[in-house]
Amino acid sequence: MKIIFLSLRGNIIGDSVREIALAKKYFHDYNLKNKIIYPCGSIIFELLRNNKYLEPVLIKKFNYLTKNISKYKKLFYLLKGFSYLLKLKDKYDFVIYLGNKYFIRKVFAKFYAKLCSAKYKKDCFENAKGYYPELFFTKKDENRIKKYLPKNNLKTIAINIESKDHERCWKIEKYFQLIKELTKKYNVILLGLDKKYNSVITSNINKNLINLVGKLNINESALIIKNSTLYLGNDSGLIHIAYSLKTPVITILSNIVSITYKKIFNKNTVVKLLKKPPILIVLKNVELMLNDK
Repeated sequence: MKIIFLSLRGNIIGDSVREIALAKKYFHDYNLKNKIIYPCGSIIFELLRNNKYLEPVLIKKFNYLTKNISKYKKLFYLLKGFSYLLKLKDKYDFVIYLGNKYFIRKVFAKFYAKLCSAKYKKDCFENAKGYYPELFFTKKDENRIKKYLPKNNLKTIAINIESKDHERCWKIEKYFQLIKELTKKYNVILLGLDKKYNSVITSNINKNLINLVGKLNINESALIIKNSTLYLGNDSGLIHIAYSLKTPVITILSNIVSITYKKIFNKNTVVKLLKKPPILIVLKNVELMLNDK
């Protein structure tokens, strides 16, 4: 049996990680022998290149779907991606659409199913209850990040202060104060891409801070999280990576607590959701989670 997942969202890390769990469910339900085809952007392609359940297919035009551009430009790149997918059409048994309210994407998925003589089905990662997402890395990946790991015996906290949605971010000044306190007792590894925060975060911090902002690819960031005692950060794709690697997580949420997050995380003790917390509450929860390790 041959299946293709069409999420058509480009580089949304959180959704892609959770869709691994859905792929595992399909492997179990249909006794699949072949990986599920998964068109995606460059970041997700890199993250899934060793996955046992999904076979990523790189469509570079999908990289633009998560950029801060107008909806008309996004539509243009979406159609460009569609045209590339048409060249790759194959004989599938199922075309599974993993989107939600996006009408154009849903129409394309149905059209693509007809072209591929496949059955069309709509599904979502929330239906993968009881299945855990898994990420896989090579020895080469693991060896590459060893030079970044702390050499002392202190527990290590990986922190990402970024999110693609700025409304989801905790104030940078609070992160500065938090990191200053945490580095008195623990190693802190700072992850992310945006170097504009570097001068604010890293000034007057002691030697227990390792700043890797802008230095790692997605797999290297994932492996840093895997080798950490705790992951802490804003609502972003990295919390889903930490969850898949079974690294304890403290997520600092903005005003809106997603229902989806509640369904996935709230009954799982490895993830702690904090809504706009004071710094002292974060420190208290860090202590509680690290004392359990």
